[in-house]
Amino acid sequence: MQYETRGRALVSTISVNGAGTVSFLAENVRYERTGLHAKISIVHNQTYLDYDVFNVERSEDRRRLVSSAQKQFGKTNGAHYSPERMKADLDRFCLGLETEWQNRIPMTTITAGIDDVPPTPPPFLAYPLLLENQPNLLFGERSSAKSLTAALLVTTVLLPWQTNPLGIMVGEQVTRTIWCDWEWGEADITYHVQRLCKGHNLTILEIHHQPMVGPLARNISLCQRLRLQTKASLMICDSATMACGAVDLNKTDGAIQLYEAVREIGGTWLILAHTSKDETPGVRKTVFGSQVYESQARNIWECLKTEPTEDTIEVGLFHRKNPPFTRYHKPLGYRATFSDTTIAISSLDAKAVPEFAAKLSNTERVVQALRGGQQKTTKDLLAGLEMKRTAFDVATSRLRSRRVIQKLDDLWSLLETRQEE
Repeated sequence: MQYETRGRALVSTISVNGAGTVSFLAENVRYERTGLHAKISIVHNQTYLDYDVFNVERSEDRRRLVSSAQKQFGKTNGAHYSPERMKADLDRFCLGLETEWQNRIPMTTITAGIDDVPPTPPPFLAYPLLLENQPNLLFGERSSAKSLTAALLVTTVLLPWQTNPLGIMVGEQVTRTIWCDWEWGEADITYHVQRLCKGHNLTILEIHHQPMVGPLARNISLCQRLRLQTKASLMICDSATMACGAVDLNKTDGAIQLYEAVREIGGTWLILAHTSKDETPGVRKTVFGSQVYESQARNIWECLKTEPTEDTIEVGLFHRKNPPFTRYHKPLGYRATFSDTTIAISSLDAKAVPEFAAKLSNTERVVQALRGGQQKTTKDLLAGLEMKRTAFDVATSRLRSRRVIQKLDDLWSLLETRQEE
């Protein structure tokens, strides 16, 4: 049986003497725990007879679809193409579907050698927050300025805004963006972006906004069509919880289907997610749900916000998972000053904000404690940092090996003010 690819659909068409053509169409093909599932349609002369969504390996489901389609097919056509023959052809179509679906992705060859050109790491769309053509994750507690941060990032890559306050490195080309919004927050996004533009005298920009219904895995064809239509390179997923659908987020199914859909759709993704509810002191928060949410993302940042004043908030971005070819990046921070018509963003040293101190690595905390030319004893540092001696010894050993700090007698001090991870 011959298969034809139409977008994400697979089609096989059969000529029937005296009855034109009958086509079998497979859409929304996806793996689930029980096997390969798809929406299977039977089409006669470009008229749909019937369709169903099922595990393609189940003979009973195929038989039921043929029975329903034959009622629409009619006795006249049925004389030329019997139910038995239609069932046999549908069986062949479905049973060969998995191999054909796997073969749609071509194999590539990686070459390397001593005479090769100098190795180049995978590129960033916006360094260090967006690794190009990969899923990037930004997570935080409810109302932690994730949407504002995403709006700031989108504004930066869209223009592109090369003098942005966070120092994010972007290219010279406009990066078109689609905001896939399960929370239907178009008004909020519009208000953020309009005030950012007015607050920094930025030129007009356009963000494509798509309200979403149902899990991302069931919207692959829609997103691929929108990417092709708009030539968008950056996709915003707002948010992971809704994009997984009505599943138990602590199980792996929802996360696996989410990331399979992300890779099928293509492009660079910024996925917004919420934190776990773990309130254990000293335990770093993670993305809520299965560990697959973090394991499959290639670049992860945590978003924290201070208690707002009347017109100001301070936001810290902390690198929680680095791509395998780079080191952890130092924390980023910004201060947002609001009015009814503007948002003004200014750079901020996230390490210097007391509310963020618990989120710093042990090496960062030691460096922070010695800022300003201070000299401190081991006892004073341990008491001030509330750090275990073993953790302190590891941190100071690393900093000494990097020639960041020194110890004279029992006094610790900075050798330089370089920022470390």
